[in-house]
Amino acid sequence: MRVLAWILALFLLVAGIWGFFSPVVFMFFTTNFVHACIEALLGLIGLGAARRHARGYLLWVGALLLLVGIVYFVPVASLYVTGQRMTTDALRGGQSIEQPQQLPRVRAAPVVVQGGRELGAVRH
Repeated sequence: MRVLAWILALFLLVAGIWGFFSPVVFMFFTTNFVHACIEALLGLIGLGAARRHARGYLLWVGALLLLVGIVYFVPVASLYVTGQRMTTDALRGGQSIEQPQQLPRVRAAPVVVQGGRELGAVRH
């Protein structure tokens, strides 16, 4: 049990520290700053608990991750787990407001130079 707790704690600590510098950890897991903080904290707690409380640490982390996994499948609660923000209309229609807005097209003509004086770009 102690060895497994050490392995899990080191994995979480490395993933947390790596997550501060890269959005992808171990070429597979995506992360952000909040996830990196949580992983690093769980790793540090695990290193401290691995010697005397390895079984309790493994059960606690397992229960916590199982709870997060279950909450992921609850429609409204999963928005907090995944970090997506949606409006009530978007929840009904299934469209996220994170979609980029289309900007109006602006075409610029080449700069007009008349008598050595630049007149600037012409917008249509």
